[in-house]
Formats: sequence, structure tokens, C-alpha cells
Amino acid sequence: MAVLAVYHETNTFSPLRTGLDAFARRWYRGSEIVTAFEGTRTMIGGFLDGATAAGLETVPLFATFATPSGTVERAAFEAIRAELQSALSAAEDIDGVLFEVHGDLFVDGERDAEESLVQLVRAVLPGRPVAIALDMHANMAAPRLRDVEIVIGYRTNPHVDTYERGVDAARMLAPLLRGEPVPHRAHRGLPLVAAPAAQRTEDEPLRSLWELADRIEARPGIRNATVHGGYAYADTAFTGMGFQITADPDHAEAAEAAADELLALATGTASLFRRDLPGAAEAVRIALGATGVQVIADTGDNINGGSPGDTTWLAHEASAHPGRRFLGTIADPRALALLQEAGEGATIGVRLGGWASPRSGPPLDLEVEVLRVTDGVFANTGPMATGVQVSMGGAAWVRAGGLDLVVQGEARQPNDPHLFGSMGIDVGEYDVLLLKGAAALRAGWAPLVSGFVDAGTPGETDSVLERLDYRRSRPQLP
Repeated sequence: MAVLAVYHETNTFSPLRTGLDAFARRWYRGSEIVTAFEGTRTMIGGFLDGATAAGLETVPLFATFATPSGTVERAAFEAIRAELQSALSAAEDIDGVLFEVHGDLFVDGERDAEESLVQLVRAVLPGRPVAIALDMHANMAAPRLRDVEIVIGYRTNPHVDTYERGVDAARMLAPLLRGEPVPHRAHRGLPLVAAPAAQRTEDEPLRSLWELADRIEARPGIRNATVHGGYAYADTAFTGMGFQITADPDHAEAAEAAADELLALATGTASLFRRDLPGAAEAVRIALGATGVQVIADTGDNINGGSPGDTTWLAHEASAHPGRRFLGTIADPRALALLQEAGEGATIGVRLGGWASPRSGPPLDLEVEVLRVTDGVFANTGPMATGVQVSMGGAAWVRAGGLDLVVQGEARQPNDPHLFGSMGIDVGEYDVLLLKGAAALRAGWAPLVSGFVDAGTPGETDSVLERLDYRRSRPQLP
């Protein structure tokens, strides 16, 4: 069974394009995939363990990942296709394929880049069953990936179940390799988009949708029920939610009826996706008025949604409260180079952030003390992608009055508290943490802080969806 991954969440509203260098940092061939993912709570970790549990041998071929960002350049996609074709062509005795994709890869000149990759797999390995595993935020408002046998997605946001879904994909593919009939797939779509802050699966309306999916999955003949939550920052022909039922062939009618149930519930509860979030100044005021360590989620600079990690709106507001202590991150490779050259213990004037677009906010002109400089590498210790090594492309911890920042060479979302722990930072010493992200932040941080405030900050992942210029789609806004 072949193991493949081509994974990128493409923010089509970002002015920053994604080249081959973004993928090259996580470009794995053959046994490198096992070295990187064996024993981790990731999708591929689940593929490997699920196949073993099913008595199947895995043949890791190719996997590449890039941090969410702007439209993927054509040259990068062609290089990925060439590597994929080479790996598939050289492989022997492949009976099936486990393939991880995000569900929102957007490439210059491609209507559906992930469909194109599936067709390549089909051309090189005709007749082999394929299981596709998607992120929960895959856009599936229109039918896609129809030429594969299995399509499933994450069931949680924050995404703490990627490993389990990898196991499920292997478990569902295994019977097809033994010659059992291909299951029936029922799909329904809804062009509804929602801000990530409204897509926590513990909150309504996704909670009720997943509860219904769980009840459907318990019915006779149903193998899987998946709610694809959609991703508001990919403006495509299939932007929005999708509902997918996989069933035994003789339960096709039941699968179609179940898909109708999910669509009806989503349509009836669409207004519950609406969120009216405070701006930067109000969010800081709310956080400072609460007790204990508070997190402000900088939703407009949600790095795992494709933003550049450079917005300054919250940091400027924090600077207006010199008697309180704030901690955050900012991605700025040019500033990091200056800080690395200055070294630990130096005091230096530096301009930070605000470089990607006007939506990033004005730069911070600060005199900072350089407290620590590291290579920016750490391993996730929290519940998301546990055990995976992460690189910030170098990092420096700096202080300007009551504001501390970890300056990153490459934007990495602070979902895992060990991002700060690896720098020697004690987060308990701060009043407010300014964390660039949305719902995913809560998985790792909820046990450590007293509360959260979602801030409706401007940026490439703006939670005020009316401010986005949709052109390829006609999304329904809650």
C-alpha cells in the first residue's frame, strides 16, 4: 500500500505566493517518511499504524508539506507532480494508495489541483483503490475527488484526531484490497463559509452536525459520515461545506438520505456560524479586565489559515498599557537577522512586522533587549501533531518594556506551548498572551490559561468575511 502526501492550505487572498522553497523544507522520499512520522500523532503516523493493524505492508513513496500561505506557483506544482510521478512509476507491487491532502490546494492555472494529482495517481496505477484523507476545513461545496474509493476528513477542530483518521483510512481501504465491493459515496454541498473562530467542533452549530454524523455512522451499512467544514480563505468553484456518507453498496439509498439529513441541519443552523468579534483595542481591554493569564486570539493573522504572521494591531494596543506584561510572536526574517547579529544581551533599535500588506498594520519601531537567540527548532508536546519537529527558521526572544516577542524567521502558529518553552519562557509570568491563530489554539492552551478572547483583527484571515473580495465563488455568509 503506497503512502503519499501533498499538503497545503492555500489562502487565495494572500499577496504572498508559495514557491517550491516552501515545500522543499518538508520534502520526504521513501524511508524518510517513516523517519519523520513513525510514532507521531499525525495522519501519516495513523496510515502506518492502521496498515500494520490491518496486516498490510506500507510502501512510503513521497510526501511534501508547506505552511499555509498564498497561491502555489505553477513551477512548484509541476515539480511536485514530477516527483510524484517518478515515485509512483518506480514503485513495485502497489495494491492501493493512502493519500493525505488538505482539500484546499490552489495552483495557478488549475481549477482543482488535488483532482489533478488524483488523476496522475490513476494514470500511473490504474485500477488500484485510493483512500483520500482531508483536513476538516476542506472545501467540498461541489462534488470533488469523485474518482477515488474512500474520502474521509478530520472530525475535530482543534485538529486533535489526525492520527485516528489515518488509522480509519487504512482500515477502510483494507477490505478493497481483499476484493470486497467498492462502497457507495453520497455527497451534498452547501456554499456556506464561516470564520475559523466559529468552527470549533465543541460549539454550535458544528457540535450538532457532528453529533448527527456520529448517529448516522452507527446505522447499519454506514461506514463513515464526514462533515467537511470548509475554508473561507480559498476563493474557488467549490468553496463551502460538504457532507459525505460512505456506505455498503446495498445501503446506497440510506446513504443518500443521510446526506440529505446533514444538509438540512446545516441549512437550518447556518446563522449560528455568525461571530461578531471585538477589535484589537476592545480585545485588549477585555483581557486586562479578567483574572489570570488570558489569551487573545489574533484571528486576522491566523498562520495556519495562510496569513504571514506579521500583523501588529494587538502589539500596538499592548504598548499602550506599559504597566502590564504581554507575550506574543511575530514573523520577520529581516529583523531576525539583525537580532541574531546583535546577539544575546544586546539592546538594539529594530522595526518589526507590518511588511506583508497594508492589512498587517503599521510596523513596530522598538528599542528591544535581546534575551535569547536560538535555532527555533522544537518538538510538539501538546495534543496536536504530538512529537512532530517544528522549525521557526531561527528565533529571538526580545523585550520592549512590558511587551515580549518571539521573532520568527518563518511564521509558525503558536498552537503548542512548547514554542515558548523551548525558548526558556515561562508563560505564567504574563498577563496576556497574543497568539496568532483561531480555534486551534485552544487545544494546547486551554489547560494553561484562564480565558480566551477572540479578536476580530484585520489581516489575510479576516474574521469579518464581508471584507474579503470573493470572485470565483458566491459564498453564503452566515
